[in-house]
Amino acid sequence: MSLVVHLPADAGDGLSTARLVLRRYTQADLPSLVAMNADPAVMRYLGGVLTPEQSQAMFEHRIMAYYDQHPGFGIWVTSLRASGEIIGMHCLNHIHGEPLIQVGYRIAQAYWGQGYATEMALALMLYGYTRKNLDVISAITDLDHVVSQRVLGIIGLTRLADRQFPHPNLVSCGPLAYFESRRADWLAAFAPPRNACLNMPATKRFTKVLVANRGEIAVRVLRGAKAQGYRTVAVYSDADAGALHVRVADEAVRIGPAPAKDSYLVIEQIIAAAKTSGAEAIHPGYGFLSERADFARAVQDAGLIFIGPDPASIDAMGNKSASKIRMLAAGVPCVPGYQGDDQSDAILIAESKKAGLPVMVKAAAGGGGRGMRLVHDESQLGEAIASARSEASNAFGSGQLLIEKAVIDARHVEIQVFGDRHGNVVHLGERDCSIQRRNQKVVEEAPSPAVDAALRARMGAAAVAAAKAVNYVGAGTVEFLLGADGSFYFLEMNTRLQVEHPVTELVYDVDLVAWQLKVAQGERLPMTQDEILARARGHAIEVRLCSEDPRQNYLPQTGPVLLWDAPAGDGLRVDSYLETGRAISPYYDSMQAKLIAWGEDRETARSRLLKLVRDTALLGVRSNKDYLAEILATETFASGAFSTAFVGQHFPQEKISAAQPSARVWLLAAVALYLDDAQKLAAEHGLSDEMLGWHSSQQAPVDFSLRWGTVDQDIEVLAEGGRRFRAEVSGTRIELMVSAVQPGAFRYEADGVQGSARYARGTGDTLWLMADGVTEAFVDRSYAPAETSAAGSDGRIVAHSDGKIVAVFEKPGEVVAKGQTLAVLEAMKMEFQLAAPIAGSVEAVSVAPGDQVKARQLLVKMTPAA
Repeated sequence: MSLVVHLPADAGDGLSTARLVLRRYTQADLPSLVAMNADPAVMRYLGGVLTPEQSQAMFEHRIMAYYDQHPGFGIWVTSLRASGEIIGMHCLNHIHGEPLIQVGYRIAQAYWGQGYATEMALALMLYGYTRKNLDVISAITDLDHVVSQRVLGIIGLTRLADRQFPHPNLVSCGPLAYFESRRADWLAAFAPPRNACLNMPATKRFTKVLVANRGEIAVRVLRGAKAQGYRTVAVYSDADAGALHVRVADEAVRIGPAPAKDSYLVIEQIIAAAKTSGAEAIHPGYGFLSERADFARAVQDAGLIFIGPDPASIDAMGNKSASKIRMLAAGVPCVPGYQGDDQSDAILIAESKKAGLPVMVKAAAGGGGRGMRLVHDESQLGEAIASARSEASNAFGSGQLLIEKAVIDARHVEIQVFGDRHGNVVHLGERDCSIQRRNQKVVEEAPSPAVDAALRARMGAAAVAAAKAVNYVGAGTVEFLLGADGSFYFLEMNTRLQVEHPVTELVYDVDLVAWQLKVAQGERLPMTQDEILARARGHAIEVRLCSEDPRQNYLPQTGPVLLWDAPAGDGLRVDSYLETGRAISPYYDSMQAKLIAWGEDRETARSRLLKLVRDTALLGVRSNKDYLAEILATETFASGAFSTAFVGQHFPQEKISAAQPSARVWLLAAVALYLDDAQKLAAEHGLSDEMLGWHSSQQAPVDFSLRWGTVDQDIEVLAEGGRRFRAEVSGTRIELMVSAVQPGAFRYEADGVQGSARYARGTGDTLWLMADGVTEAFVDRSYAPAETSAAGSDGRIVAHSDGKIVAVFEKPGEVVAKGQTLAVLEAMKMEFQLAAPIAGSVEAVSVAPGDQVKARQLLVKMTPAA
C-alpha cells in the first residue's frame, strides 16, 4: 500500500495541496518518507503521527540511503544533522533515546572500517544517550572490544568515570560542527561506500573443497560435497592416517602429529594444505577452528573462500559477553547476569549474588559444556569460578567468564538460521536439546514437543533478528532457554554447522551442507521463509554415541574397535567414522557417531531410534549406548514433558553406577566363551559344525571364573550337547538353548523368548558381549593367578585412560590424606581429578604437567600411613 499523508493547512507553504492521509506504514513506504524528509515542517508533523518504531526505521533508512547514494561528505553531514536533530529528537522524546542508540550501533556494525561513516555512527550513538540508557552505552563501550577504543577516542574519554550528561564534545559545538572538525581525519580514512550489512555477493566460484576437520563431521561434509560435484581434500594427523575421512576424500594432506594443537588447530598447516592440493575453499566442520575468526580471516587473506560466516560475524558472536550486549541492542531477550571485563573473583562472586543463586558460571569464549558450572550454594562460587576458568583456558585459550541467572527446569531450544550475501536470513524451525549431561547435549530432536506454531514464529523471528544484528551469512544456530510459561532467553549463537543438524535436514528435507556451498559462492538462499516452513514434515530424533563409561562418571574410553555395525533402514541415518579394527584415539572428542531416526510422528521416530540404538554394535570400547537406549525408553521422554533437569532427575550417578549385569547376562558371557573356544577348536581340527561342543559325557560341567568391573562370579555351567546350558548365578537358576551359531554371534532361547548375542574377544582375556539389551565387558579369569590386594590399596595411582597431565599438586615426601587430589588428567577435552586412594606420603611422582600418558601408566607412588 502506498504512503499517504494528510498534512494540516499550516504545515508550510506549498504543502497544503498534499491532501493525503497516513493510513499504513510499510518498508516499501520508506523512499516516499525520505523524499519528504527534507522539509522540517513535514518531519515535525510526522514526529507526532508515526510510532517510535516507524520513526526509528525511517531514521535508519535515511542515513544509510544517503550514504550509499551520495558519498559526498557534505550531503552526509546534512543528512546526519537533519535526521539526528529532527527524527532523532523525536525518538529521544518518545522513548528516551534507546532506539537511536540501537540505530547508531547497527550503522556502526554495517559500516565498520568504512572511514568517517563509522566514527559518525559511533558518535551519534553517544549523542543520543540519556541517564536511562547509560547502562546500554556503558555495556557496549566496555565489552565490545571491536569498537570500544574507537568510541572512547571519538569523545575524548579515557575512562568511563569521565562520562558527563551529555558529553560536551558532542553538545557544546553541536554535532555538525563536531563532525566538521574531524573532517580531515575522516576524509583521509575514506573508502568507497559498501553496504557491508548486505554483504554484497561474492562472484568467485570454486570446484575443490578442503574439509579442515576429522571424524564423522569430516566424512559427512566430504560426502555431501562430492554429491554436489566438488572435488574434495581431507587433512589428517598421524593418528588419523588411515581414517575413513581420509579414504572418502579424493585427496588427503598430512598436517602434523596426533595432538590437535599440532595438527587440526594449526591454521598455517590447514592453509598450506589447501594451497598444496589446489583447493579453492575450506569448510571448517564444527569444533577445532570452526568458530575462530582469525582462521576465517586467514583463509580469506590467503585468497581462499571460507565456507561459513565472515570473520566479523564470528567475532561478534564468539564472545558470549559481547554477543549478549549485541542481542540486547537488537531486542533479543537475554538472561540477567554479568558479562563485564572485571574478571576478579570478588566481582564475579558479587555479581553472582546480585543475579541471585542458582547461577551458571560460563566460559565467555567457549561452548559444548566446557568451562561451565551450575552453582546453587554461595560457598561453592569460588571453587566453581576457579575450575571453570581453568577448564576454559585449556579448552579455548581464554579464561574469561560470564555469569547468568540459572533458569531452572527450562528447556534448551535452538533455532537453525541461514543467511546469504543478499541480505536474506531465514530460520528452519527449532531443535529441542533439553536432554543434557554436564551441559553437553545427549539427545536432540525437531520439532520441539514444547513449541507450537505461534511460539515457533516468535522464537524464529528473534533468531533471525540475532543473525541480522551481526550480518550473518551461512549456517548458524541461535540457542535459547525456554521457560514453562513460553518466555525464552538468548544463550549464545554458534557460528557454524551444528552437531545436531541432521534432524533439521530430515524434517525439512534439505541438505544444509549443499546450502553452505551455494551461499559461499554468492548464491541466494534456495528457499524463502514460507517455502521452508511449508516443507516441515514428521519428526526426527538424534542421539550422540560417545566412547565413555556412564558407570564410571562418564570416564572417556579409548582403544581398538573390535566390532562396529549400525543397521540401515527406512527413516534411519547414521553419521560416523567408526570402523571395525580401527582405534579410538585419546587426542580428540569422545563423540564417535550420531544415530538418527525420522518418523511421520514423534512416537514413530522414537521407536525407530530406540531399535536402532539397541541393534547397533560397538564392541571393544565402553560407550554410552545402553544409557541412550534407557533414556529413549523412559515414559517421561516418550511423553515429551521434560526439561534440562531430566538426566539429574531420572539418571542420577548413584543409580547408574549401581547397575549390574543380570544373571542371564552372566550366563550368556560364559556361553559366548564356551562357543568361541569350541569354534576355534573345530577350526583347528577341521571338525564340522555338528561337532561343536560335543563331549563324550552327556552333561559336561564347565567352570568359569568371570569378572565384571570389580565383581567376580564363579559359574559352573552344565553344557548338554553344546546347545543347552544351565547354571546358577547368585542364587538364580538360569537355562537357555542355543539355536544357531556363527563366528562372533549366536541365537538363543530363554524363558520362551528368543534373542541374539554378539561378542568379540579382546586383549587380556576380555570378552565383549552385546545381548539381552546391554553391552558389557567381562574378564575371563578362569586360568588367572590369585590376587593379593585390592586396586589402589598399594598406593599406586595410575592413569584411567590415555590423556595429558594438566597439573601435579604434590611432591615426593609430602603427606596427603585419602581422597586428596594429587594430579589432574585431561582426556578427550575433559579434566579428571586423580585422588589419593589411601592416606600416606608421596614416594615418587613420575609425570609432570604437559606429559602425555597411556592408560594404566603409573603416575604417583605413595607409601601407606603407618
